[in-house]
Amino acid sequence: MSSYNTDSVEEGIIDTTNVDVQQVPAPAASSSKRKSKIIISVAVMAMSIVAVVVALSTGKNGKKQAAKNVSPSLIIGGTEAIKDSYPYIVSIAGCGGSLIARDVVLTAAHCDTDTYEVVLGRHASFDTDGEVISIKSRLPHPDYDDSTFNADFMLVFLDHEYTIGNVDLVSLNSDPSFPFEGQEVTAMGWGTTSFGGTASDVLLNVDLNIISDEQCALTEAIDSSGTSHNYQDEVTDWENALCALGVDGKDTCQGDSGGPLVVRGDNGWADIQVGVVSWGIECGIVGVPGIYSQVSTAYSWIQEEVCKGSVYASEAGFDCSSVAVASNVFPTYAPTYLASTSNPDSSIPTYSSS
Repeated sequence: MSSYNTDSVEEGIIDTTNVDVQQVPAPAASSSKRKSKIIISVAVMAMSIVAVVVALSTGKNGKKQAAKNVSPSLIIGGTEAIKDSYPYIVSIAGCGGSLIARDVVLTAAHCDTDTYEVVLGRHASFDTDGEVISIKSRLPHPDYDDSTFNADFMLVFLDHEYTIGNVDLVSLNSDPSFPFEGQEVTAMGWGTTSFGGTASDVLLNVDLNIISDEQCALTEAIDSSGTSHNYQDEVTDWENALCALGVDGKDTCQGDSGGPLVVRGDNGWADIQVGVVSWGIECGIVGVPGIYSQVSTAYSWIQEEVCKGSVYASEAGFDCSSVAVASNVFPTYAPTYLASTSNPDSSIPTYSSS
């Protein structure tokens, strides 16, 4: 399924009684999540944190002029996931992704490299189970901006559909009012367990909470070069941004990019993907949320392109009634990027501030 009725999802609201707002921001009274560009007084923040702005995976350019270490990311403060509890999670060369049709993966546009295959159904990096499928083509969102990370979405079309039994699709959220402020969400990945640390060899997961745009905009930090950063200035598209904060520094980090942010259902087959791991101010800093690309803002584009490029789109729950759907000859349109037929350079670049 590709869309989901959010009325059946229980709201996991955080208790903010007697809690410092910088630790766990209080949810707003309204359940309406999205706002236009926010105007906030610069006098609202009292904390000063030494941090480096980084992309959360193998990206191309730094966020603004800040230094950015580009490497595979891990979950910070999380726990090992139960094997096969997230049947839609995939690994794609230092990034994560989610299976949204039998032969289509959703990931982050800043993960666009010469990756030539996707691994599905594998819990541990040292295992040989699961299925490895070559990539047919990649399609970044047309509005993706690698200097701001706006519209940080990419569709990856596979050579063929998956065939193993422990893999399934995730539902995509199409409702712009969901998730709610305070909603509990879960991220997962094989990223580092500390900033600049070592990647995990098993799939980890971590629970976070959605915070309001207004609260997110209060976030400030000073990077290692002494340059001040704040989300009010650096998040340039609040319609697309989804902010999630963990207790005691729980967070996604380098290598988790492109992976799904979900609202859990009764099991992995009932999860709803609301975000894609994108970027943040360092990783694991108490009181500093991560920035996720909000799936509902790109849902129409995702649906149209999946209908064009996959014969399994309707089966996955996408409404292809107004789209020229794919035939069994892939693709029916010229993809933006064709995957490399040779193995990519496995080295991880590091970008420094200019």
